[in-house]
Amino acid sequence: ALGLGVPLLFIEKWAVAVHQALSSRAREFHTHQHVLDLVRDADAIETLAALYHDIVYVQVDLDVPTHYAALLQPLVARDDTTPHGWKLLPHTGEDPTARDVLHLFGRRPGEVLTPFTGLNELASGFVAAKELEGVLTREQLLAVVACIEASIPFRDGEAVALRDRLKALGLGDEEVGVMVRRATRLSNNDVGNFADPDPARFLDNTWKLLPETNPSLHTPTTDSIKD
Repeated sequence: ALGLGVPLLFIEKWAVAVHQALSSRAREFHTHQHVLDLVRDADAIETLAALYHDIVYVQVDLDVPTHYAALLQPLVARDDTTPHGWKLLPHTGEDPTARDVLHLFGRRPGEVLTPFTGLNELASGFVAAKELEGVLTREQLLAVVACIEASIPFRDGEAVALRDRLKALGLGDEEVGVMVRRATRLSNNDVGNFADPDPARFLDNTWKLLPETNPSLHTPTTDSIKD
């Protein structure tokens, strides 16, 4: 749909890696079905962003997906001084693609992030950008990463901040407007399940998050009733 002549071998490599990441045994909500729910009526950029937006989920998978570990190794590393913390390495900004991702997320080398301060989304943005660089144009990569950045939940006024960061990268007003609207749409769809008017569907989606964030629920004998 983007008019790119992508070799089938590339598509197979990307697809297998995405499938493996989303197939983690601990995942209950952030699975293939969640991605498929997001890509209904989506354009090509939004679809790519949906595929990659939860590709890294360290507190659920307990690590970075194997295929992407080498890709992320030069960019982020565990930080032993912070619980569940990962540090943006000092030379991350030397990579032009990684520098664009950092700018879109409003982050700098040396910062320490946790899963609750945007670590998963930033790492997923790194993965998408580095996997697809050289195939997508810089503008297309920025559009994909903007959607992933917008998927960080529970914030106010972030669409305006994202708009300003995109403009600072030299993009025109019209192009930025399209990117922000697309990113906002994906962001709204990402949490749309939790606004479902059907109580049964709402509870079904909500309760899927419990075993993801509490791995011990996969081994029922681990915790006592008191726990």
